[in-house]
Amino acid sequence: MRIDLPWPSGILSPNARVHWRTSARAKSVYRRACWVATLQQIDCSKNFLREIQSVPVTIDFAPPGGRKVRDLDNLVAAMKSGLDGVADALRVDDAIFQPLTAVVSAPAGKGKVIVTIMSGEP
Repeated sequence: MRIDLPWPSGILSPNARVHWRTSARAKSVYRRACWVATLQQIDCSKNFLREIQSVPVTIDFAPPGGRKVRDLDNLVAAMKSGLDGVADALRVDDAIFQPLTAVVSAPAGKGKVIVTIMSGEP
């Protein structure tokens, strides 16, 4: 299954030097945005992931055009709250998202993150 998510805010990067309240608010907003995006794109009533111990996940970062791309490890860290939102929508523990593969692709408009969960289901 493929889920298109919004580009994470720079505040979510581990290198961002912001007050903890600002960071916590940004994480909450992004988690909710990813939760909503997942519910809009996937039929979350199916429970096929609940019984699985691990499922391969690929995160494809398509950065906003004209912007300097952050390090891949920082992009993955910035996605933590986003993956939590996806897991919330699917009603699973995000610990099953393994192995986790991350790649950076060509810039795309305002930027997006494409999460592909190899579940064997459409």
